[in-house]
Amino acid sequence: MSVLEVGSGPVCTAQYLGKGNHTYIDPLLDDFRRLFPGTMPEEASYITTMVEKVELPDASFDMVLCLDTLSDVHNPELVLNKVERVLRKNGIFVVSIDVWPSWLARAHFFFSRLLPSLPRFNRLYSYTYKGFSNSLARHFDIVSQQPLKTRFKWLSFKQEWFFVCQHQQAKQHTLK
Repeated sequence: MSVLEVGSGPVCTAQYLGKGNHTYIDPLLDDFRRLFPGTMPEEASYITTMVEKVELPDASFDMVLCLDTLSDVHNPELVLNKVERVLRKNGIFVVSIDVWPSWLARAHFFFSRLLPSLPRFNRLYSYTYKGFSNSLARHFDIVSQQPLKTRFKWLSFKQEWFFVCQHQQAKQHTLK
């Protein structure tokens, strides 16, 4: 199995999926490898850049993981386009993201326009559940989705959601 992990951080979650070809993309991978020597998988491909700049072959991965990353990239729509392109026809896209109440997501949007340095200290984007679901649905069929349980939900307005997706059926038929 060929797995791509976008925004892997130092954890490299794909390593726990078993054997196969694993590729990790994160702009800070060199720093993680220096800070945590010997803890990251040795038999893997590492791409140290922003995912928006990466050119990978079409239909080259069986699975793409993107865990808690899309809020931090510069162009989430471009990332979804790339994932759609590099994912094989029957491949699986696993994504998690923090979603926010609409009033808080709108406040983040307006404050980030008013104070452009604000997102640098936090997330670039704040999604609502509906907004993110709609973005995913433009590219993929959502096979499964569920909120992840939070221990102290009363401490935060955000809710992390976990999605499992595949290529849209209509697009699969046009590829044949």
